[in-house]
Amino acid sequence: MNPRKFEAIVVDDEPAAISTLENALLAYPELNILAHFTNPEEAFNAICRQHPDIVFLDIDMPGMTGIELLDKIHQTGFHSSVVFVTAFDKYAIEAIHRSAFDYLVKPINSKELEKVIIKFLNQPSEPVHEVQIQTSNT
Repeated sequence: MNPRKFEAIVVDDEPAAISTLENALLAYPELNILAHFTNPEEAFNAICRQHPDIVFLDIDMPGMTGIELLDKIHQTGFHSSVVFVTAFDKYAIEAIHRSAFDYLVKPINSKELEKVIIKFLNQPSEPVHEVQIQTSNT
């Protein structure tokens, strides 16, 4: 029996950050990266069309922040697990208020990413949203 593949979308305004995260996610064959976007509006359209299981979302982006993008997605009634991936820990409270699945601080530490992925893969059918700030200072 094949284990379920979970579909992911990566959104970050920095192509190098997308590349770094996607390379790190290759270690998890359970995840299938559907697409990545540097433009939040394009990401919104794709998320609404493709309904990924998990979205890795930067916060500080021009035009529309990750928080604003998440609010816009929620307004459609669609809810997927969102992991904020940002260089700033100052947005953690906002992430909690938006029911983010988790929060990683750049540069991403592989052990912290692994914790997030394991938590995602082992979550119950009804997601439990417990946000923890994962930093690379461990």
